[in-house]
Amino acid sequence: MFRLLQRGREVGPALARHPRATHPGARSAGGQVPGAGLAGPPLGGLLYGVSHALPFLADALSYVASFTTLAFIRADLRVRRREPAGPWWQEVGAGVRWLLGQPFIRVTVVCMALANIMFQALTLVVIVLARHLGASAGVTGAVLGFFGFGGLAGAFAAPWIQRRLPPRTVAIGAAWLWAALLVPIAAMPTPLTLGPLVAAMAFVSPVWNVVVVGYQYKVIPDHMLGRVKSVVLLVSWGAIPFGSLIAGALLDGVGPRAAVLALSGIGLLVAVIATTSPGIRKAVVLAEH
Repeated sequence: MFRLLQRGREVGPALARHPRATHPGARSAGGQVPGAGLAGPPLGGLLYGVSHALPFLADALSYVASFTTLAFIRADLRVRRREPAGPWWQEVGAGVRWLLGQPFIRVTVVCMALANIMFQALTLVVIVLARHLGASAGVTGAVLGFFGFGGLAGAFAAPWIQRRLPPRTVAIGAAWLWAALLVPIAAMPTPLTLGPLVAAMAFVSPVWNVVVVGYQYKVIPDHMLGRVKSVVLLVSWGAIPFGSLIAGALLDGVGPRAAVLALSGIGLLVAVIATTSPGIRKAVVLAEH
């Protein structure tokens, strides 16, 4: 897995047309996931209504289609390394050592991991909360569709915001917005009233990705990009399954409304870390100068 992530991130500079442009990895993180999130829930609900096995078949076919498209990539994706690749544990160690010496990246990786746990748990909790409020399967799918709608809108707005706000403002502001929006979600009286709030939360995520992750790409040297970003992704994405575990425990122990409030505590923790981190404040000076 480390090798796969490493090679995928190393080809990014080969795809970028301008050295100061936003890295393709940041743009894809900002736009592809929300777009899939917008189409996925309604389509999944429709296919599930036809046959319980059909969504899984469609998912498998989507992987086949993705693999097929790789044959149509014409760019030269070979990475020119300064030295031959060493054993994987040495590559991992090099990435970890470089990351630990960069306060901004080190702190934002922690924030990303916590935010991923929060959003993974929130998705499951919102499903249960919507059903608790009397939503049908179709309405529940529509509520989840708001995640994708908000994320897609955020992806379109992210470049505009990136040009006007420094990384510090985005990193801190996004975390506080997440924490603040979770509280009213717990108090909503009907399923459809959940939609605008989850859309607002999802709107912020691609903005964070484009601005904060884009800044990470700018400060990581090209020859270290694959190793460092592989470690970053293993930490931030590796935390996602814990969100499902936390959601299950909260739903079983305290119910959906209290579970949302508990998740707001994770959002508050992210906000406090981002607000009090000297590494994030110093990163703004580097970005602006």
